[in-house]
Amino acid sequence: MSATKFVTGRYTVIALTCVAVAVMAPAPYVGSRMSELAASDTGLAAHYATQPQWVITVLYIHMVTAGVALGIGPLQFSTYIRSRWLRGHRVVGRVYVLAVLPAGVSGLIVSAFSAAGLAGLFGFGTLALLWLTFTARGTLWAFRGDIARHQAWMIRGFAMTYAAVTLRAWQMVLMGVIEASGGSGDVFARAYAPVPFLCWIPNLIVAEYLISRRGLPGLRYVVPRPTAAAVASPVSQTSGSVIT
Repeated sequence: MSATKFVTGRYTVIALTCVAVAVMAPAPYVGSRMSELAASDTGLAAHYATQPQWVITVLYIHMVTAGVALGIGPLQFSTYIRSRWLRGHRVVGRVYVLAVLPAGVSGLIVSAFSAAGLAGLFGFGTLALLWLTFTARGTLWAFRGDIARHQAWMIRGFAMTYAAVTLRAWQMVLMGVIEASGGSGDVFARAYAPVPFLCWIPNLIVAEYLISRRGLPGLRYVVPRPTAAAVASPVSQTSGSVIT
């Protein structure tokens, strides 16, 4: 199999899983009250049905906007669109960013009410902050005309978007492992506990690998050379800085 076919195949898998989760994940919640879904034991509905109505509203905003970002996100990385329809790439990019903004903010709010408790607060909360930060940095570099840095930061940002897919993959794997090992109790809750971190940390590692492989600017820690004044002064200190 050629490298081109491998890359194309991998892109197709990512695109299909994105669309599948973007459509199927919020589908059970459309047209039904949270209390009704809780009664039928749908996903995390039983947990969120006990939360204030405004939290449920924010959760719905998160599901819809995150679904939009996830569904159209792969189009940003289509070489065909970028090379033959640059205007289309920019339009999709703007829609994606406009979807990530409310999705990230709502995700940050909902993390405080996560069924995973403190793990959800810190895991999903960090995910939301990184999602917003990476997307903002990628957008900023696009406006500045630095395409290499734009691409690097958008890859990191999409890695956070794709957490919606890896979250569900980890959930199924962990539930299978717990059941296979004869685990008792609430299998779903036990499997869900580490997911707030597992859903995005591996994604970020893979993103940095892809960024490095493509020769795009990575994260580097640089210790600045001391100036003549700093060398002359015994109390002067230098500190490292992160540049991108």
